This record gives sequence, structure tokens and C-alpha cells, in this order.
Amino acid sequence: MKHIKRMAALCIVLCLLCGLHLTAYALEAPDPARKGSITVQMKDGGKTITGGTLTAYRVGELREDNGNYSFEKTATMADFPQSYGDIDSASLAEQVNTFVKEHKLPAYGTADNKNGNVVFTDLELGLYLIVQTTPSDGYAPLNSFLVTVPIQEDGNYVYEVNAAGKFQLAQKPGPTDPSKPPKPNLPQTGQLNWPVPVLAAMGIGLLVLGLALRLAGRKGQRNA
Repeated sequence: MKHIKRMAALCIVLCLLCGLHLTAYALEAPDPARKGSITVQMKDGGKTITGGTLTAYRVGELREDNGNYSFEKTATMADFPQSYGDIDSASLAEQVNTFVKEHKLPAYGTADNKNGNVVFTDLELGLYLIVQTTPSDGYAPLNSFLVTVPIQEDGNYVYEVNAAGKFQLAQKPGPTDPSKPPKPNLPQTGQLNWPVPVLAAMGIGLLVLGLALRLAGRKGQRNA
């Protein structure tokens, strides 16, 4: 009985090892000679959104190190201070977008949204920043995001990549009440209002004093 249990355990271990071997063997390597595409689906829930323009920037290159593949900075992004550790991070995408704008890096491609899908074709393998340079009518610009070509799904590399934009309605200016016109902003000169009545009172006092002195002078002349 013990012998049978040992044989069963050995068979289980061998099956697991074979399974691991097959899994490792099934993971193919990306083909650097292939080109890919990115399709951005422009939908707000179930509603298809048209209009607007997206721009793609190639900010990362595919690198291989002992069979491990990753995306590293392109030459134009060499001075970017952050690493590409978490490409799904919205914060990282925004930092990359800021760097691209500040350094006026050239775009890899631009595509219009005509039917609810924005498609970038004939793309080299790499990491791409997607930015909406012209928003769709009634909506705020999409938040920039990062996407790779290819992506890995179920142990296989997919070169035709799909992505979805997240839409937000554009903020409308608040209504104004025509019966309550805004108060004009007077220019600030640093002059306070309180000296005005004080100076006026002093002026009247001086005028009265002058008249009194003048009358007193006339009386003195008559008495003389």
C-alpha cells in the first residue's frame, strides 16, 4: 500500500514538472520584425463618441535580457527622471505627457476619430503615450495613457492592441443673472477714502478763519 502511494505521489510530481515545462515552452518571444497597431475605442458607456484627434508618442523600446522582455526609454526620453515600472499608472502617464510637452518631442502619429474608433497602424514595437490633442464635442480631453505593442495575453503576444478611452463631460460655465450685473472692480491706488471729509472740513475751517481775520482787520482800520 505504501509502495502504491509513493508511486502515485511520484506520478503527480512528474505531471506538475511536465506541466511547468510545457507552460514555459508555450511562452513565445516577441518578433521584433513585426509591426503592430493600437485601436482606441471611443465610447462613453454604450454611446459611441465621434470627433476629436488623438496623437501617439513612442516613448519606450522593447528590450530583451536573458529571455526577459521589458520596455525601456527611447533616446528622446533619456532625461526623463522616472522609471517605467508601472505603465498602468495614471500618474506615470501624466508625468510622461508633461515631459513630452515641455521638451516638444515629435509625435509618432496622429489619427482622427470618425466612427468611434481611432486607429494607429504600422507601429514599431514599443511603449506608446496616447494623448487627445483635440477633444470630442461636449467632452473634456481624455486623460493621457500608456499602452504597449505588443501586449501579452494567455502566454501569447498580441500585436493588434485594443484600448478604451475614459470620457468626462466638459464643464459648462455657470449661468449669470442679468438682473444682477456684477459690481465693477475699481482700480486700487492705495488711497483711502477717510481723508476726503477731513480735508473738506479743514478747508471750510480755513475759509471761515480767513474771513474772520479779514473782518477783524477791517474793524481795526476803522477804529484807527
